[in-house]
Amino acid sequence: MRRLALAMLFGVPLFAVDTISSGDAQVFAHAVDGATWQTTITLLNLGNNTATFTLNFYGDDGQALTFDTNLGSNNVFASTIPPHGSVVIATAGVKPLLSQGWALLRP
Repeated sequence: MRRLALAMLFGVPLFAVDTISSGDAQVFAHAVDGATWQTTITLLNLGNNTATFTLNFYGDDGQALTFDTNLGSNNVFASTIPPHGSVVIATAGVKPLLSQGWALLRP
């Protein structure tokens, strides 16, 4: 069983932490970018094996929502995390208009 620890930090001191296992999914109810707002998601692999993840961003209308991040511009990010390693996904926060929605993480 692989486990990921999650941390999500908005442009204000809002913080959420949870632990999920393979086969589970985690919903982040709010993700924003622009108008000086930024979302940062940090994924930690607490296990001894490489962990995989897929993170999808959706608008409030349920349609795919593309964000400019430190990992590129996309609505879906999939990668691996080395044992006891981490991955940070941070939106740029520089667009003049606010984009908002939610995110779904699948390990």
